[in-house]
Amino acid sequence: MFGVKAYAKVGIESQVNSASPHQLIVMLYDGLLESMRFALICMQNKNPVQKGAEVNRALRILQDGLMSSLDFEKGGDISKQLMGVYEYVSQNIVIASARNDEEKMQVCIAMIENIREAWVAIGMSGGVQ
Repeated sequence: MFGVKAYAKVGIESQVNSASPHQLIVMLYDGLLESMRFALICMQNKNPVQKGAEVNRALRILQDGLMSSLDFEKGGDISKQLMGVYEYVSQNIVIASARNDEEKMQVCIAMIENIREAWVAIGMSGGVQ
């Protein structure tokens, strides 16, 4: 099993090293969605320990990845709006986890999915490098 994990880690590191800034944000969205979905599954399966780990991972991605990557000088109002969404999602992930509120977690997942889809569409149109 160690070999599989080590191989996966090398694969991820290779992707990160060769990714454009735009692709890195997509990877952050993907990791965030993965953690949120796992947290939801843990709620459903009544696994509070793993749920906590996934919620913490999601919050780290939001705060240390997505929030910290915002450029308010270049991004202007869009950056401010994204910060508001990220703060809302952060707060509601915590509330959903504490209350085992699956519906609230699903709303947060849907919000991030919509932003990710828009971000990917921007990249496909050549609007961001």
